[in-house]
Amino acid sequence: MNIVQRILLALVLLPISMTYAQDRTVTIGILAIRPKTEVTTRWQPLADYLSEKLPGKKIQLLTLNYDELTEKTRLKQLDFILTSSSHYIYLRENQGLSGVLATLSEQHEGQPINSYGGVIFCRKERSDINQITDLRHKNLAAINTVSFGGYQMQLYELKKAGIHLPDDANLVSTGEPQDNVITAVMSGKADAGFIRSGLLEELAQEGKLDLSQIKIINPQASSFPFALSTHLYPEWALAALPHVDVNLARLVVAYLLIIGPTHPAAQAGQIYGFTIPADYSPVEALLREMRFPPFDTTPTFTLKDVWLRYQLPLMLLAFAGVIIGILIILLLRINRSERSARNQAQESALQLRTIIETEPECVKMLAPDGSLLQMNQAGLDMIEASSLQQVLGKQVCGIVDTEYQEAFNNLIQQVFAGEPGNLTFKIMGLKGNPRWLDSHAVPLRDTQGNITALLSVTRDITERKAVEDELKRSNAELEQFAYAISHDMRQPLRMITSYLTLIEKALSGQLDDNTRQYFFFAIDGAKRMDQMILALLDYSRVGRKTEIKTHIASRAAVDEALLFLKPALEASGGTIEVSGDWPELIASRDELSRLLQNLIDNAIKYHEPNQPPQVEVHGSQSGNSFRVEVRDQGIGIAPDQIGRLFNVFSRLQSRSRFEGSGVGLALCRKIVEHHGGNIGVNSVGEGYGSVFWFELPIQPSHFMSGENDVA
Repeated sequence: MNIVQRILLALVLLPISMTYAQDRTVTIGILAIRPKTEVTTRWQPLADYLSEKLPGKKIQLLTLNYDELTEKTRLKQLDFILTSSSHYIYLRENQGLSGVLATLSEQHEGQPINSYGGVIFCRKERSDINQITDLRHKNLAAINTVSFGGYQMQLYELKKAGIHLPDDANLVSTGEPQDNVITAVMSGKADAGFIRSGLLEELAQEGKLDLSQIKIINPQASSFPFALSTHLYPEWALAALPHVDVNLARLVVAYLLIIGPTHPAAQAGQIYGFTIPADYSPVEALLREMRFPPFDTTPTFTLKDVWLRYQLPLMLLAFAGVIIGILIILLLRINRSERSARNQAQESALQLRTIIETEPECVKMLAPDGSLLQMNQAGLDMIEASSLQQVLGKQVCGIVDTEYQEAFNNLIQQVFAGEPGNLTFKIMGLKGNPRWLDSHAVPLRDTQGNITALLSVTRDITERKAVEDELKRSNAELEQFAYAISHDMRQPLRMITSYLTLIEKALSGQLDDNTRQYFFFAIDGAKRMDQMILALLDYSRVGRKTEIKTHIASRAAVDEALLFLKPALEASGGTIEVSGDWPELIASRDELSRLLQNLIDNAIKYHEPNQPPQVEVHGSQSGNSFRVEVRDQGIGIAPDQIGRLFNVFSRLQSRSRFEGSGVGLALCRKIVEHHGGNIGVNSVGEGYGSVFWFELPIQPSHFMSGENDVA
């Protein structure tokens, strides 16, 4: 409403108000969310303005808290009220108030604000509270549970976030005014607080609050000028009690509507004025959904109400009853079919049992404690039992070799944890004969998915084990022979090198350039032969002359390798970055250190002269597997040459460009295979660098520990 409209309306109202003037006190009750003295100071000029415009009327202003305003409305001791949106709806439903006569219009920087919202805030220093879900199990301050902008709006947002009071958070009631909420939060008595929008900024303007110490929770993106954590709802409502004369109500509303932002009463009240009634249905919808007063009682339903409201569902229910009756008849028929199917299942089970009993491999079932539940005849023959009754219900771990009992028990625990497993182990039959067995075990589940037993199939591998042992012995002899030959060959080579060097020195004044070159080739060839023999000696020592496998820290092996490579790294001007997970594993410490040293040394060595090496060493763990990747940005490898890399004396680069014996990667492969792992390399091509990798079991199967009882 512009200034001209307000002036015209005032001229029209003047004779009307003179006509209606009667000596009587008109009482206006205003809800006080701030200290009452401040609220009275703010609104008294408006009361004086109405007294001036209504001759013969004395406008009395009462600033009341929520309970006081409710009680005086019930006792009809007020004529008009100015209160929050939800409080108006509560009084409308319970005290028969009029519809909203006008909506309060607040102001900010000269612009009208006809809506407001709720604010959730905490101290800035609270790093544990950043979003609305962080309020779970926190102490939350509010003036009471009936304040719309200071509790109910915020509770609606908490409900949408899955937080329900009082189960998920504790309410700290501070009482009115809302300033108490801010005091409770800033003093640490509450973790966060609920207040209406605009209050923080008002206190800051008054110099009572430093906004830099406040954090807003669940901030809303909007053009609203104040901090906001909820949706916006209509501003406070002005309403009349039922006994107020209609003409008086019209006059009061009319004079309020013509107040502009420059009017002294508006400036004193820090408002823009009043506007036509807003739509308060969103407020009512929130109250109904949250079951806040006055919608907190369950309505009474009669049978007639139930029929009228649920007529269609009830008819559908009756129809469903008929359908259910038909289904029962059908189920009876199906039951007959199921009995027939059950008989067939029993026959199938009998056939399956027959198959298991005739299976040439051992099939058995174990309980969680390792006792035997079932075993076929092949299994009884393996453990040399005369009958199932001889071992049924007993712990058969006693026949497992002492070295493997712990691993066997671990296998049982693993299977009952839901993971299948394999184990190769040795037993001593009930008649004293040793056997080697290989067992694959899986969990057996019931119809609900619960593990009820261990089911395993076990093969007798005694003959295969004997062949493997013989092969290992033969290989060991060959390795020892190769070691002895290599060791004995070094002595004549050293003699050749020494005497050739002495001859060259003795004839140094008589040799021409060609002859000197011949001596150089001969001595260099002997030295390279010695290096190759040394490499072969190292190759033959793997698994034979190295430390035994035991628990070691993989990162310690990396650090040891890097210590040996420090001079080479400093000479190259390169860098090495170590990252990832480095678990403990069972391995030979010096072999693992040698493996890492060889791979990292290659990454340092094979690079272009003008490009310092940049090496990345990354470790990772997946289940029982430990993987290491050594990535470089060096000369790279042609993909068609990768297959040759891990062979003995296989070189891809000339000796004039890069020194080496051609045994290093073959040695790496042998170390990895000795530990039961795999090794490989990835490279796009020459000039693109390469990634050497290997995988080792963290805990080999024959190192598993535990105590079990079955063959």
